[in-house]
Amino acid sequence: MPNLRLVNILVATALGAAGCLGAPSPAIFLVQADQHWGMLKTYCVACHNAKLRTGGLAFDELDPAGVPGKAQVWEKMIRKLRGG
Repeated sequence: MPNLRLVNILVATALGAAGCLGAPSPAIFLVQADQHWGMLKTYCVACHNAKLRTGGLAFDELDPAGVPGKAQVWEKMIRKLRGG
C-alpha cells in the first residue's frame, strides 16, 4: 500500500507545477519529495524501472528535482493509486 503522505506530497507538487497553488517555492516541494523518495524506490522501482517499464513508467529514471517538469507523469500515477 503506498504511503498516503507521499501521494499527498506528489499531488501538491503536481498541482504546484501546474500553477494551481499560486507560486510556492519549488524548493519546498523538492525537500518534501526528497524525504520520501526512498519509499518510492522500495515499493515501486522493482516493477517500474528502465528495464521493465511496467505501465510505461520508469521511476528509476526520475528524481525529486524533476517532479515539477514531469507533472503529467505524477498526476497519472496519483490517479492510478487513488483508484486502486
